[in-house]
Amino acid sequence: VEPVIDAAIGTRDGATIVAFVTSGRTLRLWTTGGIVTLDENVQPGLSLSSDGRRVAYARGTAPELDVFIAQSDGSGVVVVASHPAADYLPAFTPEGDLVITSGRDGQPGLWRVRGQIVTRITPAVASNDTVGLRRLMTPDGRQPPSVGARAIAFFDGGGVVVLSHQGKLVGRVDGGRHFRWRTP
Repeated sequence: VEPVIDAAIGTRDGATIVAFVTSGRTLRLWTTGGIVTLDENVQPGLSLSSDGRRVAYARGTAPELDVFIAQSDGSGVVVVASHPAADYLPAFTPEGDLVITSGRDGQPGLWRVRGQIVTRITPAVASNDTVGLRRLMTPDGRQPPSVGARAIAFFDGGGVVVLSHQGKLVGRVDGGRHFRWRTP
């Protein structure tokens, strides 16, 4: 039995599902029907869509990481973000948009993926603080209440980035001290 190094839990059609990455970097999905292997060579940092039908994850070895989406029933693996710069740490917004971490323009940050269009949604940073972006909220966007309903937040090493449920930059808490709001 391999240890689990990352996991996401959700529901699909009222049933609990758990997507997890093993120490051997295998992505597996557990449902009441059993365990299905979805992919290999997967990095920690996966995300389930709020309806539980899709799993987003990064595959490869740094710096050559691409983002894929698999159907949570085990079918249909598709690459959705591929670039010479690493694309990783995907997260679904409550509305189903995909947000990734990438340094596509030489500066790490958050990018929205819609079809084949990948757009930066956070300003470029002068350091590599953003390399460690981690999602802080559940896929339904209900936490934390102080951010407001249907929002999503990411920790970026230098503070917290808050996005609206449409994936637009709303504000930023720098170093845990100052919050700057933007109009969504």
